[in-house]
Amino acid sequence: MTGVRKTFDYVYAAGMFLVLALLWQFAPGWFNIPRFIIVPLSEVFTEIGTEWNDGLGWATYVTFYEMIVGLLFAFVFGFALAILLAANEPLRKALYPVLIASQSIPVMIIAPVFAIALGYGLEPKIIVVAISCFFPITVNFLTGLTAVDVEQTNLMKTLYGSPFSTLVELRIPSAMPELFAGLKVSVAYAPVAALFSEYTGSQGGLGYLMIQAIPQMNTALVWGEVLIIAALSILFFAIVSVLQRIVCPWDTHR
Repeated sequence: MTGVRKTFDYVYAAGMFLVLALLWQFAPGWFNIPRFIIVPLSEVFTEIGTEWNDGLGWATYVTFYEMIVGLLFAFVFGFALAILLAANEPLRKALYPVLIASQSIPVMIIAPVFAIALGYGLEPKIIVVAISCFFPITVNFLTGLTAVDVEQTNLMKTLYGSPFSTLVELRIPSAMPELFAGLKVSVAYAPVAALFSEYTGSQGGLGYLMIQAIPQMNTALVWGEVLIIAALSILFFAIVSVLQRIVCPWDTHR
C-alpha cells in the first residue's frame, strides 16, 4: 500500500506541475497580460535554449557551485555546533539567543558587507549562503539531540556507556530525521541567498545575468532564470530526500 500511495503522490505532483505549465502557457494570452510582465512558457524555454551557450549555462554553474559549497559549509558548521551545544547546557543557553539574532539580519544587508570586504568573487557568496543555511540545520539537529528518550539514555548508562559512545550510538542516530528536516529547509534558503548575494555585486551567476536582463526588458530570460533557480531547489531537495531514505530507513514519517 505504501508503494501505491507514493506512486499516487508522484502522479498528483506531476499533475499539478502540468496544470501550472498550461496556465503559464495560455494565461498571458487569455488575460492580455503585458509581455513585459510575463510571456508564455514556450518562449521562456526557447530563451533558455538560445542563451544557454551564450552565458546562461555558465551562470547556472556558478550559482550551483555557490549553493553546493555554501550548503556543505553550513552542514559541517551546523552539525558541529549542534553537538557542542547539546553537550554543554550553559553554553547552549548563552549562544541560543545569539543564533536567533543572527537570523534577524536580512540577506540584502549582510551580502553587500561581505562584497565590500572580500570583493566580487565567489567567496562572499558562499559565506552568505552558509550563514543563511546553517541555522535550520543547527536548530533542528540540536532539537533532536536533546530530545532523546530518557529511558534510552539511562539504558546506555547501565551498559557503562560513556558520554561519547552515548552521543555516537544513541543521540546522533536518533536525531538524524531532525537533521534532514533542517537540511530540507536549508536547500530552500540556498538559492535565495545565492541570488541576493550576486545582486549586490558579482562577476557571474544567475543574479548577475538577471541584473543585465531586467533593464533590457528581457522578460523571457528573467523568467527562465527563475525556472532554473526553482529547478535547482527541487534538485537539492530531491537529493536530500534520497539521502534521508538511505541514512534513516527506519523513519517512516518523512
